[in-house]
Amino acid sequence: MRHVKPMRSIGAAESGDGIMSERRKIGRLERIAMPALISAFAAGAALAAVGENQPAYGAAISTLTGADVKAHAAALFSQADLDNSGTLSASEFAAASVVTAELARLNGFAAVNASDGSLRTIAIDHQLDATLAASEKERLKAVALRDYYAASGADGELQQDEFVSYQRAKFERFDLNGDGVLRRHELKTFATFVAGMPVTTSA
Repeated sequence: MRHVKPMRSIGAAESGDGIMSERRKIGRLERIAMPALISAFAAGAALAAVGENQPAYGAAISTLTGADVKAHAAALFSQADLDNSGTLSASEFAAASVVTAELARLNGFAAVNASDGSLRTIAIDHQLDATLAASEKERLKAVALRDYYAASGADGELQQDEFVSYQRAKFERFDLNGDGVLRRHELKTFATFVAGMPVTTSA
């Protein structure tokens, strides 16, 4: 049986000056994470390209499964772990959330490392600005910090299995019929969420 860490109480890192310090760290890491994540996705895209005239990304994905989410979460964790510590800090976690949304906005799709090893796409079904407004970044950072401290437990360090569980919980939020697969409207709503837009998940 997997040991579940207890939720920790709000401490200095999550309140007052601690929050401001964390947000400054996030801003610095965003500048580092953007080229790092772009390079990681570009490497995956290069591997996905079969020939000189082939598209860099695989075909748009029509279904997203729990296995896909697990594979994507593992890849994203590795890309977001900028100091190669084997855990994600709050700053790394939040920076990855912002940068992932920025890349989705810029590309017009969410990129997914599928379980078969291919790099696939999910189109964003909304007309969104190509860049995040400052207020949107601040909202994403605040949500990310809240989610981080909820997911990381008492020790305040986010392990890979905890990150995968967190991503799985997000997937289940969009699986409206509970069949373990995202399709059509579920996929579009998921992609919009990845791009940093608040969404509702009512059927």
